[in-house]
Amino acid sequence: MPIVKIELFAGRSDAQKAKLAEAINRLFVEQLASRPEEVTVLFQDVPPTDWFVAGRSLGKPVVD
Repeated sequence: MPIVKIELFAGRSDAQKAKLAEAINRLFVEQLASRPEEVTVLFQDVPPTDWFVAGRSLGKPVVD
């Protein structure tokens, strides 16, 4: 049972997520012969202040 977990910045609409989930489901069916009911897509919204690259927040700058 494929599980696809997507972490992204908060702010996408439910409609946008649904459209992406449908496209991902379709790809698994087409490319891996999965049945649609086997594919699970999970979205986790992460605020930019909780997302760090190279030790720096992608949100508001930290004041020292």
